[in-house]
Amino acid sequence: MGIDLTDISKYPRSVMDAYQEKKKYDAYIEKKTEKITGVEDNFHKFVNKRIVDTAELRKKRGLRIREEE
Repeated sequence: MGIDLTDISKYPRSVMDAYQEKKKYDAYIEKKTEKITGVEDNFHKFVNKRIVDTAELRKKRGLRIREEE
């Protein structure tokens, strides 16, 4: 927003309120993005483990498993 925080007296109260709201919103978006990334990472770990488990079960039963390329 380009606000000079060293001299806040030259800005009206509404500008400071808007600035604070923007900072809160940015923090919320960053936290939300981090949470989404964490969920995606956990999902990929789960799926990878599931694929390995399924391959091992197929191998034990004598079924074909797809070779990794």
